[in-house]
Formats: sequence, C-alpha cells, structure tokens
Amino acid sequence: MYPHANPQALDLLGKLLAFDPAKRISCEQALSHPYLAVWHDPSDEPVCSSTFDFGFEEEDSVEGMRQLIVDEVNAFRHAVRSQARAAGAARRQDPLPVPSRDDVINSPLSEKAPANGATSSYTRDSGRVPSPVVDDPSADLVRELEQHNLGRIDECGGKGRMYSYAPLTAFEAELFSACTYEQEHEQHYQMSFFNYAYTVPFPKNSKISWAQAFEALRHKAREPMAFVPVIASCEVLEENSKYIKRKVALKTGLEMTEDIDLYAPSLITFKSNTGAFVTNLISENAEGERFLTFTFLMPLPGVEPGSEAEATRKKEMKEASKGAVAQSLKVTLEMFEEGKLN
Repeated sequence: MYPHANPQALDLLGKLLAFDPAKRISCEQALSHPYLAVWHDPSDEPVCSSTFDFGFEEEDSVEGMRQLIVDEVNAFRHAVRSQARAAGAARRQDPLPVPSRDDVINSPLSEKAPANGATSSYTRDSGRVPSPVVDDPSADLVRELEQHNLGRIDECGGKGRMYSYAPLTAFEAELFSACTYEQEHEQHYQMSFFNYAYTVPFPKNSKISWAQAFEALRHKAREPMAFVPVIASCEVLEENSKYIKRKVALKTGLEMTEDIDLYAPSLITFKSNTGAFVTNLISENAEGERFLTFTFLMPLPGVEPGSEAEATRKKEMKEASKGAVAQSLKVTLEMFEEGKLN
C-alpha cells in the first residue's frame, strides 16, 4: 500500500496494531523502538506504573461513591504527606552552621525585641505552620454537604428533591437535574400556548417569482414594521446571508430578541427569547398555485389553560395573526409592483 514507507515505521505500526493483545507492544516498548530512537528520552517520558482502575463506574449508590471519594482522598494524603515527611527529614539532616559567640553578641536587636534580650522568635506561636495531622476526609465531605444544603428549599412537590442557590456537589447533581426536568415539564404542560397557522394565496395572475417573494420576506425580517403593524421598531444586531439577529419592540411595550434563520427560497424561522416560534413559508399545490403560510407557537404566561381569559386571548391573537399574513402578502405585492424586488 505504501511502497516507499520506512520499514522501521511499518514494523512499529504492525506491532502497535497487532490483533492479538499478547503480541501488541506497550507504550514504553513503542518508545524504545528504533524508529523512535531519535525522539526517545527516558528522563522526559512518564511511565504509568499501574493500569488505571475504572471500577468506580460500576458504583451506583451515593454512599458507595462517597466512600470511594474518601478512600481516594486518604490515599492521596498518604502519598503527599509521605513525600513531605521525607523532604523534612532530609532538611533536618543538613548540617547547620553554629554561630560563634561574637556573631550572637554582634547580631542586631529588633526594636520590638522582648526586655529579656531574646533575639529569636522561633518559639513564638504566631505565624508558624501547624504540623500536619492525620484526619478523616469523610468529616470534611460531610461538612461540605451540610454547607451546600444551607438555604435550600424544597420546590419539587414534597418529593425531597431540592433547588440549590449554591454550587451542587457531585452527589446531588443527578437529583437536581431530575428535579428541574420534572418541574419544567410540569410547568410546560400547565402553561397556555397559542398554536395557529394561516394561509393566503398569491393572486393567480401575479407575475412575482419565487425568489422575489422570498426577497420580500427577507426584507420583512430586517424591517418588519410595514408587514406587521403591531411592531413599533426593529434593530438588526447581526446579519449574514442565512441568519439575522434582531431586537424588536411591540406597540404594547414588549421587547424581544429574535434569531432568524433563512432557508431560501421558501422558509424563514423566527425564534424569540420569549419562547415564541414563528415560521414564514412559501409553498405551492399540485396545480402550481402559490401560497404564503405563517405558523405561530407562542406561550401565554399568566393565562390559565381552559379559562375564559385564554379563549378571549386566543381569539384576539388569531385575528391579529390573520391580519399579519394578509398584510405581509399585500406589502410583498406592492414592493413587486414598485420594482423593489428586482
């Protein structure tokens, strides 16, 4: 396959990719291979003394995982403190020069030296690093959990799960995720939504092309006021050929930011930070007749599902949606007649 490949490279590759694990060489053996001799530096190559144990992945219980963490911390502390003790012993074995009588007499006295003439603060308690003690890390873990639990409130229907206003521990992350997922979906199903679609046909005698109609919708995404009368102002924050980010203000006083994706030549989607999702679609039927369709999915916060207020609100929004589609087609045709879509 590679007639000019280095024979040593092929030999190394074959040993690394050996199908039989018993014949497959280790990383240390690969580093010692002649092909890598020019880069081989034992002093700069860490060696893994043992295979990493992934047995913790089989532990499912909170208590079991807690104990694994405690055991790991204990092992780490033992290793670190053993090194610290060895380093301290080495320092104690270093010979220290003994000052002469003249050196002691001539050494400067601190202005804050005690009246008895002492010149050393070695025996003073303040500022000294305490000696390490062999403590139980499980106690620290329990204290951490207790601190994280302070100020938490149960908002999950009395099921014992908690929202946290402090960082979650690893033990509580899964419970917290389940709690928020359940509550968000419960709120979603209890919330009222306006879900509606409306279609208007293009005039049969209209000469407007598909591309021109889509260009009108692109113009609507940038400057929507003439197309949707309820919009008072619009500011384009970001734009390219397939995406527009805009900030709009409605005449009702509501402001929202929308991410608009343009899929020429037929579809534009509007995703609002309020949770609303709207589409503008140009389509045709089997007879070649063209249509303009808007779909609306809008949350109605504060409106109780099934209430009279919901029915009234949806009726108003239905009429407004019909008007927006009809007005958008009207402006599109006017722009075409005025030559603004060429």
